[in-house]
Amino acid sequence: MIYVFRLGCIVCCSVLLTLSVSGQEATISRYDHESSQRLLDREITDIVRDQQGFLWIGSEDGLTRFDGERFEQFKKTYPEGRRISGMNIERILPRPDGKLVLQYSYDDRILDIFDPVTFQNSPIVPTVAGEISDIRLDPAQGEVIVMISRPGNTGVFYLDKRDSLQMRYRLKHADFSAVSFSPTQQSDWIVFDHGEIVEYDKQGNRKRSLQAPALNGLNYSRERFVEFIHEINGGDCVFSFEAVPGLFMLRRDSDELYEIRDIIPGEYWTHVWKDRNGNRLLYAGSSFRPKQKLFFWHEQAQQFQDVSSWLTSKNQVKCIYGENFYEGFAIGYTNGFDVMHLLSDKFRRYLMQKVSPGEWGTSIRGIWQDEKRNTYVAREINNWFRISETGKVDTLEIFKPENPFEFDFKCSRNLLKAEPYLIGSAHFGDNTYGIFLYDASNEHTRVLPIPNHVQHMFQSRDTIWIACGEMEEEGDVYTLDLNTLELNPFRDQKGEDPFTEDLLLTIEEVRPDVLWIGCREGLYQVNVKTREVTYFNAGSPEPYDFFDTWIMDIHRHSCGKILIGYRSAGFEVIDLDRGTSRQYTIHDGLANDNVAFFVEDTTQAVWIGTFGGLSKFDLAEEKFVNFYESDGLPHNEFNRYAKYHAGNEIWMGTVNGVMAFDPYALMEESHPPKILLSSVKYFDKSGVTVRYHGSFSKPIPLSIPAANRSLEVAFHLDNFLSSRQDQYEYRIGRTPDSEWQPLGVEDELVLNYLPVGRYPISIRGLDKYGNLSTNEIRFDLRVHQFLYESAWFYVLISLLLLGLFFVIIRGWFQQKFRLFQVRQDISRDLHDE
Repeated sequence: MIYVFRLGCIVCCSVLLTLSVSGQEATISRYDHESSQRLLDREITDIVRDQQGFLWIGSEDGLTRFDGERFEQFKKTYPEGRRISGMNIERILPRPDGKLVLQYSYDDRILDIFDPVTFQNSPIVPTVAGEISDIRLDPAQGEVIVMISRPGNTGVFYLDKRDSLQMRYRLKHADFSAVSFSPTQQSDWIVFDHGEIVEYDKQGNRKRSLQAPALNGLNYSRERFVEFIHEINGGDCVFSFEAVPGLFMLRRDSDELYEIRDIIPGEYWTHVWKDRNGNRLLYAGSSFRPKQKLFFWHEQAQQFQDVSSWLTSKNQVKCIYGENFYEGFAIGYTNGFDVMHLLSDKFRRYLMQKVSPGEWGTSIRGIWQDEKRNTYVAREINNWFRISETGKVDTLEIFKPENPFEFDFKCSRNLLKAEPYLIGSAHFGDNTYGIFLYDASNEHTRVLPIPNHVQHMFQSRDTIWIACGEMEEEGDVYTLDLNTLELNPFRDQKGEDPFTEDLLLTIEEVRPDVLWIGCREGLYQVNVKTREVTYFNAGSPEPYDFFDTWIMDIHRHSCGKILIGYRSAGFEVIDLDRGTSRQYTIHDGLANDNVAFFVEDTTQAVWIGTFGGLSKFDLAEEKFVNFYESDGLPHNEFNRYAKYHAGNEIWMGTVNGVMAFDPYALMEESHPPKILLSSVKYFDKSGVTVRYHGSFSKPIPLSIPAANRSLEVAFHLDNFLSSRQDQYEYRIGRTPDSEWQPLGVEDELVLNYLPVGRYPISIRGLDKYGNLSTNEIRFDLRVHQFLYESAWFYVLISLLLLGLFFVIIRGWFQQKFRLFQVRQDISRDLHDE
């Protein structure tokens, strides 16, 4: 019998099973102290997440905030606003009120209450004698418990809402100290430095004391000889000891500690972490064993899985944080940290091999599916395969051993289904090529020799058109009549072979009875009825002026437009009715400029397999969404001709395996992201730079002075993805005319010469699937203006000018009046005389 973890109890199983995490593997975003945005120190001691969504990383040199892109550091030696009390952070506890409690390994007489919103730090120095030996979060009441101990006396305290230490209980004992504290729902476990492990109730009454068999004969010189005490069933506990392999069980109704023998024997367990769903990660990595291991306990399935391959560092794991391990977690090492994401199970992958990055494995060149949903896959060399609807893979015997000729199966490509045959092509000897017709009912293969290297086969009604060619030789087109199985070369109106280009690569019917055959430098247009052939290349008139590069695939979209995929030039969308074309490359968002093929789903979205990832293209909105190996692809490089679409499922082949996915389920996101406000930078009235770090749950009021009308905002989505495909946009104003302005992948908004007035600014994000962030960052701006820019200033100036004009006119009239009076007086005097 073996014992395994579960959230309610330990259950017995007859055999130890392994289970993949829903078929998932891990992809890692690596961050270490060598990056340009440095961590404070190589050794990571603790990782937590605050209520806003930021990761907080403790290290030997201080505290770091991480938003998925930027690092903000806090140290003992930094100025106010970035200062904490100690250097060697041992533990970070997030309190229910959102603040963080920091414990230091060497500064054992001080705690910090750190506000992750305002960056304000409040040190707590206990007045009682002793050292702060441990702090923990009580799972029963949610309080931060602080244990202070000295020889002969130990006090257990809790932090109240005023950040004061309140006594829970005090223990008096012999001349030894308590070294660690592990609270459970019902009890408190305290480990003392002389080796005793004692259980107390929440009032400090002694319940049990352990004299563990595992400790007999061991002379411990280290203080923390108990690695962890982990509650699993409201009182049942699992113990792990340093230098003692295995796990040990203590039932809540027993005083006997005994070893769980058959779970995973011989490992030195040092850490255990649990997510909110009861899943656990167990780590075996001790100085007593050079090889470290990581195991995943699946709570729902009640099974273990060895996931040691997820560990990217040979250094020891120090801490893990994750709310849901199925979605991913952050892992801290003695030399950096990783943000680990589990590959999506939305891609079903088959026939993969373990290869180094950039190398090929099982290269797939053709895919087809029958009415029973059996999928047939052509490997480039050696084999064809059949994958059942349930995922079972069988190797097909295309040629049985009793074949009369020597068979060298290579360059296999193309698969088509024409009852009763599965039709493909390959070499079956040096400079010998053939069309293979495989009958699955009797496993018999018929070979139709063909003089040239087959590149692509395209079925149009009862005819298969075959494009052939090799470098430095003229190309050929053949037709295979499915009724008579006759293979004939195509000839034009003059009875000649019109294909002088050496590589004919792909065929598509762009209009009824009109074929386009892509080649190395342009394409041929073939009228099937009249046998008229026209060649177009870079020198032809628009829109037939195709690039001087290989045409890898041609696709007629359901809207009538034609997509041309190139080698090294992205792809073109051609509108034959309007005579226009538009090119798209990596600069427009395409994953890679080497296009292997197109697949259109029922929503008219186009899935583009490239040599560097998979792109989903919205033809109407001209938007891309990209996927890579980090998202679950078997390989980033796709192969020509290896595509198939049936119903709600798309199959694609790569240079290392084949995959299937539902395009609708792939774009669904169960947990839309949240946008984080990393920083706000602006100027106050005196011209001093202000950095805003407050909460952004409500609109943020900002008063921008006239002299510095600028604003810088940094933000990021909290999904911590490394693909850099998140998009952002902003809006100024709330009216319908205030449209969202795209920022692309830029996670900073810089606005200069802000317009004067009062108005809002909003910022939101979109993940790679197009899901909007669940929140927006909002600012209520009041942008001031200089006095001389205001309307009142001009009104005042106008009034002053009017007043001045009035004074001048009035003086002028008064002067005229006085002159008139003088003249009157003179005239009167003369009259009197």
